[in-house]
Amino acid sequence: MDWLSIIPPIVAVIVVLWRKEVIIALLLAIFSAELLQMSASWQAPFVAVLNTIERIVGVFDSADNSRLIIFSFMIGALLAYIRYSGGVAATVASIVNRGIAKNDKQAALLTRHQN
Repeated sequence: MDWLSIIPPIVAVIVVLWRKEVIIALLLAIFSAELLQMSASWQAPFVAVLNTIERIVGVFDSADNSRLIIFSFMIGALLAYIRYSGGVAATVASIVNRGIAKNDKQAALLTRHQN
């Protein structure tokens, strides 16, 4: 079963490229790993679903994991709010109107890290 261990990451990558949904891809990768562990049983799909839920709930046993997940959700919500409210489009328009990024080369220079 050594080579089968590559299936969950492949599932995750394929789902991300196909659906552009990271959370769904990670859930399906966890489910596929559980399904591989239970592959000898005819109850494998049902047990794999339950084990997937148990693993997800088990992550919240640690206070540090819970804090990190909540912080990540808060940052994601802030970024979604900025995008939804038009903040990204306004910033891009401001940069273009000021003449900072007139062409592709100037826009690429904006992202370079300066030491």
